[in-house]
Amino acid sequence: MKSYRAVLIPFSSYASRTSYAIAPNGTIMAVYTSLDPAQHVTKMLDALRQWKARQPDAH
Repeated sequence: MKSYRAVLIPFSSYASRTSYAIAPNGTIMAVYTSLDPAQHVTKMLDALRQWKARQPDAH
C-alpha cells in the first residue's frame, strides 16, 4: 500500500480507495482517491476519454 501511496490516514494498516488509469506505455495518467466508490469508474473513464482525445490518431 505504501508503494502506491494508498494508505488510509490515520489507519495505516488499511488501504484508501484509490483508482489508477494506466496508459499503454505504462505511465499513470490519472489517480482518483475517495472512500465513496460512486465516482471511481466515472472519473477513470473520463480520464481515458481525455487521454484518447489527445492522441494524434484520435478522430
